[in-house]
Amino acid sequence: MYYWRIADQFPFMTLHRALTTELKFIQADTDQSGLKEMCELRGLLKSTLAEDVSDLTIERTFNEIDTDKSGTLDFLEVLTVVDCLVQRVRMDLSVAVW
Repeated sequence: MYYWRIADQFPFMTLHRALTTELKFIQADTDQSGLKEMCELRGLLKSTLAEDVSDLTIERTFNEIDTDKSGTLDFLEVLTVVDCLVQRVRMDLSVAVW
């Protein structure tokens, strides 16, 4: 059920990216809270994404996704950040080609 939800919510995300992100999320969750703060997310994203993403872009995306302003993101919210960042990089690349 859990992976079907991921597939439904992120239809363009590869299975490899979703599973890699999940593994790194679990490994980075040393307090086992199931949540990531901005500083933890930055390290997770830099190790997960092949694309170079600026700290400012990560911060802006974090704030967009953290709608309850708790200062933390759960795993599905982290996947949303990853998906947004990958889509932004793709859009930037396509604009650069034109």
